[in-house]
Amino acid sequence: MIRAYLSKLFLGRMLAALAGLSAMLQLINLLENAGTIFAHGGFRDILHFIVLQLPTIVSEMLPLAILIGALLTFRRLAADLEVTTLRGAGMSLWQMVGALMPVCLVLCVVQFGLQNEVAPRADRAFANWWAATIPPPANNPPPRLWLRGGSDVAAVDSVSTDGRTLHGVMVLERDAAGEISLRMDAPIARYGAAGWVLEQVRVTRPDATRVQDVATAPWPQGPVPANMQELAWPTASITLGRIVAVLHGRWAGSQGPNYYLTALHAAVASLLSPVIMLLLAAPVLLAPPRSEGNTRATAMGLVLGLGYATSAGLLSAFGQSGTLPPWLAGWMAAVFFFIFACLRLSQADDSEA
Repeated sequence: MIRAYLSKLFLGRMLAALAGLSAMLQLINLLENAGTIFAHGGFRDILHFIVLQLPTIVSEMLPLAILIGALLTFRRLAADLEVTTLRGAGMSLWQMVGALMPVCLVLCVVQFGLQNEVAPRADRAFANWWAATIPPPANNPPPRLWLRGGSDVAAVDSVSTDGRTLHGVMVLERDAAGEISLRMDAPIARYGAAGWVLEQVRVTRPDATRVQDVATAPWPQGPVPANMQELAWPTASITLGRIVAVLHGRWAGSQGPNYYLTALHAAVASLLSPVIMLLLAAPVLLAPPRSEGNTRATAMGLVLGLGYATSAGLLSAFGQSGTLPPWLAGWMAAVFFFIFACLRLSQADDSEA
């Protein structure tokens, strides 16, 4: 009964916080882009924009909503002296937090699925739709795209919205030692049943004295059109399956190995986020009700939760740039704040014992 009661209190406040935060962020996002969307579409495009952006916004706001929901729940229990009743019945602070752990573990799975599967797919659909609906300004062409396809290194000036036509292509073929063995320049490349075909190709070999011009040439190691779309319009998130594919060379990426390794470690470490947020909020249970101490404890929990989210993002940036080892950048914030939250909760529980 106690577990169900506490879970109901927590879920109600967490979902209310999630709805409010998501609505606010969605509104800000919409206000920034509504003019551009209406210039190229109509009300249906606005709805499409909202639907495609919603999974990403919810996945970003869920950890903060868990923190706020836990703070409000524990503040309510302390203010109504329900904590005193529970402690009088023999429950420790750890047992009260443990009563919420089953629902918290469910939220861990939900957040992991949202951040690593649902949101990246929605981001990809949004990026493809935006590229097809909102063309870039003619006076501001996209920067040249560099990529790796197998052992080849390639550069592309522009990619069609369906990813099947490339303009301004340069392909550098490398031998087993990594040395350039062939350079092919083509104004256009098309993807067909036989794969990529470069047209009007200028072939340059390091050991040749003359440049050779050919009508067409195959590019067998070129990424598939869907891969080219991802490279041309990258998104902030990427699925775990895609990360593993890039690391194993089955999918072309535009970033170095450290970027994808850090993203992989950070994705797995994010499983701890709901638990950490719950633990950081728990000392509010012992704050004096209806006093400045309760407000200070709530504010401290909020600051610590935001500090965890900020430090995790900052460390990930260090790992992706190669400043820190990927495993350290991905796990440091989660491990540090988990241990800190446990020690802080144990100290608070012991002080009231």
